[in-house]
Amino acid sequence: MQSKEELFHTFHHLCESLVQSIVRLYSAKLVSNTAVIAVLKANLPDRNIDPSVRAFLDECGLFAISPHEMDAYQYVREAMFLVYATAIFDTFLSDVTKFLIAFKPRVAKDAFSADYDDIESATSIHDLKNKLLSRKVRTMSYRAFNERLRVLKRTFGLKLELDPPTIQLLRDVSDVRNAVSHDQSFLDVVLRDNGDIAVVQKGCPRHPTPITPQLFEKAWTVYIEVMKKLYNCVIEQVICYDEARKSDSMRELLKTPFTELRDSTEPA
Repeated sequence: MQSKEELFHTFHHLCESLVQSIVRLYSAKLVSNTAVIAVLKANLPDRNIDPSVRAFLDECGLFAISPHEMDAYQYVREAMFLVYATAIFDTFLSDVTKFLIAFKPRVAKDAFSADYDDIESATSIHDLKNKLLSRKVRTMSYRAFNERLRVLKRTFGLKLELDPPTIQLLRDVSDVRNAVSHDQSFLDVVLRDNGDIAVVQKGCPRHPTPITPQLFEKAWTVYIEVMKKLYNCVIEQVICYDEARKSDSMRELLKTPFTELRDSTEPA
């Protein structure tokens, strides 16, 4: 059986993926914001720009970008940042769920219910357990965030306290993410009273889903808050590793330099 210290370091290592995802998100935002600033500067009324810089900007086509194109870019950019940020939260929630079920399989016995095909296709008991574990987590991932958090609290006894505004924002942002991912049409098909098929407008042609940088910031703040609370719940209430309580281990994890993390192309 693994010691509390070993479990702590195993879970801490799992969270390195979270760090990489956060760095990736901020890196993308930095590059995107830099590009937007370059376009805006290139299109200022007073283009008192160094000739060599002007030639480079002109070659890149920055002078040719219209306000309509910039508006479209900013809409898609904010939508994709929200989707990716939500994916980070979604993935961390699944990773924590998988770790907890693996740590306490007896409290989630249904996760390891196998049928004949499962047993026949497995190469070993170890392989069978991992397949069933992944299936259980994948099945849970289809549920709403708040429901998944309630399951973790109920199943593993986590004392994860979230205030009503946080719960509501998780629900609202999830709805926006789903709309961005699955419904970008501003038109809808309806049946009229006489049974005829008609197409009606249901949203803005330019911005089918209402989304702003402010929504992203609110969502990301809540995601970070919930992930930190969930991380601490696992360390303090499940693993019960006392040494981790003496310092903010999540804060230390987020300080991990990106270069210290293993590149995905390197062998494990």
